[in-house]
Amino acid sequence: MKKLFLFVVVFICLQFNALAQWTTKSPMPTARTGLSTSAVNGKIYAIGGSLTALPSVTPTNIVEEYTPELESQAEQTTITILYDNTVYIPGTESKWGFACLIKVIEKTILFDTGWNSQILLGNIDFLGVNLDSLDQIVISHNHPDHTGGLDSVLGRKSEVSVYFGASYPAYFGQNILDKGATPILVDRPIEICEHVFSTGELLGAVNEQSLILDTEKGLVIITGCSHTGIVNILNEAKQIHNKNIYLVLGGFHLLNYSDAAVNQIIEEFRALGVEKCGATHCTGERQITLFKEAYGENYVPMGVGQVIQVSMITTDVIESDEGESQIPNRFKIDQNYPNPFNPSTTINYSVPKLSFVSIKTYDVLGSEVAALVNEEKVVGTYEINSKCGGETMSRPN
Repeated sequence: MKKLFLFVVVFICLQFNALAQWTTKSPMPTARTGLSTSAVNGKIYAIGGSLTALPSVTPTNIVEEYTPELESQAEQTTITILYDNTVYIPGTESKWGFACLIKVIEKTILFDTGWNSQILLGNIDFLGVNLDSLDQIVISHNHPDHTGGLDSVLGRKSEVSVYFGASYPAYFGQNILDKGATPILVDRPIEICEHVFSTGELLGAVNEQSLILDTEKGLVIITGCSHTGIVNILNEAKQIHNKNIYLVLGGFHLLNYSDAAVNQIIEEFRALGVEKCGATHCTGERQITLFKEAYGENYVPMGVGQVIQVSMITTDVIESDEGESQIPNRFKIDQNYPNPFNPSTTINYSVPKLSFVSIKTYDVLGSEVAALVNEEKVVGTYEINSKCGGETMSRPN
């Protein structure tokens, strides 16, 4: 029995404003002694110490995290580094590789899974991350320092979709399917969920995809190793979205680059309007130092336990006076249902302007099954069924 999976080609997102501010910080809920504290990105970390009510308790190495209440938590995106070459929060463990957890308005996404599954799961537990809320996993490229913890994560939460490159060997997708998860092949830019996009699998010595987060402050781009070139990735992201780049973080793959070559890349960052950056993993220690010196206070330190928060944009459609959705403001495709499917699935998508649209289905081995849409479309919201090939649309007057 053949199960089919979906990917989509064309996506554009428009920017709208949303407000989310910190309220007044309330006192730490529990008094403690013999500890050190650190305030990072709106979170307060209490490291070690014991309860004042129990002075005989031996201080521990436990890290407690306290987050002041947000006016609107739903409008924040949070990026937590779970696996990295360095430690940011004491008590976590570092090793060569990368993984981070991204929480956006409607989904929780794991980007890469590090190399060592025990270390990954240990950091997850130490930082109090609950994988029950995990919805999607995105794998940047097929190297063990980014895929090593995948099986262990699926062992804890298998009801997820896993996005990986269309060039991966067939057994990679089959393994995901065997674990009870949904494999989704990616070869072109697609929307992972609202406000989160893949660059598509960019071709190079090692094929690789990166993530693009569309936030209130601009694009946030997350890379695994940047094997296809960090500047190439940034150019691709800007071509897809045509927006300013607020933050770039992850591995830049500059280990063997000279100071002059790295400084040239930094100049290209500036020419592209990159406001902040956080280099790690395969970037190289000396190369990271150069980025720190160049960006100063706009450099974001990395390491396991680092938490980065950025306000997300919200509104999806323009509403009429009667409150009914009228004209779509961006290209959008909803998750097809059901997925996996056999023999049919329903797909809804929106077109905000006259555009050429291509939608195709692929099997788990990466072979194209059908081109469901491959033509110019006018403004409107469409529904197609893969079995009968029929299509209906609603269009504003």
